Amino acid sequence: MPNWRQIAHEAKDILTVCLAKAIDQALTVRLGPDWFADFAQADTKEKVSLRITKTGQRCVQDLDLQALLKFLRYRSYLSNQILLHYGFFESMDSFACA
Repeated sequence: MPNWRQIAHEAKDILTVCLAKAIDQALTVRLGPDWFADFAQADTKEKVSLRITKTGQRCVQDLDLQALLKFLRYRSYLSNQILLHYGFFESMDSFACA
């Protein structure tokens, strides 16, 4: 029987893969297949403490869970694109979205 640490590690791995896939699918549809290259280039101009990508990362699947969560937190324009893609704002009225 697996221990809690092993279960948590496996859950984190699954969450990382699912989150990376969801981000990539949404932004590929909304921004095109080269969205990550554009993002990575713009990311190099951010303050060091707010950078998400590291040298050599060529796609969203290269990011770890912490980087993916920072992506959602610190890149609100892209996060909103993802949420729009998955219909997050559909039930809100126009006043709430303004």
